Amino acid sequence: MSISPKRFFLVFLISVCSFLQAQDTFSIVAVDTNTLEIGSAGASCIAGSIIISDILPGIGAIHTQSYWHQTNQNNAHDWMEQGYNPQDIIDLLVNNDAQNNPLIRQYGIIALIDSNRSAAFTGSNCYDYKNHILGPDYAIQGNILSGQDVLDNMEMNFLATEGPIYVKLMAALQGANMAGADSRCSQYGTSSL
Repeated sequence: MSISPKRFFLVFLISVCSFLQAQDTFSIVAVDTNTLEIGSAGASCIAGSIIISDILPGIGAIHTQSYWHQTNQNNAHDWMEQGYNPQDIIDLLVNNDAQNNPLIRQYGIIALIDSNRSAAFTGSNCYDYKNHILGPDYAIQGNILSGQDVLDNMEMNFLATEGPIYVKLMAALQGANMAGADSRCSQYGTSSL
């Protein structure tokens, strides 16, 4: 199974433009099993970098957010390359946390070809409001949110939008386009930076 360079570039570009920092607030990883596209998108109220996203062309995508740690992300990447399914990777991450503190972490993982494609984990010590939503082809996760409606709106927009994966991912982010979606942005009247 191969992914065209154009598709990978478009999805990667969306990822680069969308991610802001390791304590990412709301994000989505998704696949389209018909077109074999893999993508990710997210937003936060604090500027940072794209370090949470790890897209493995032809395999899947991993989001490591809320107290991102390089070792955890590297381990998840390696386990996905070795063929572990998303839930097994989550279990391994929780049981082998680099700082022995998995309850501050949040993960979303999607695989392109695994029958159990999506998995997520939201540690109980992530900042409120925190949660995740799983669908057969996506994982949506967030922390430091204004409430569950942020994630619900992301899911609704993702599912209601037709088109390539990058269009659906941007629609998901638009679902969170409400003042204070990231509760740290409430004072600015925006959803994120």
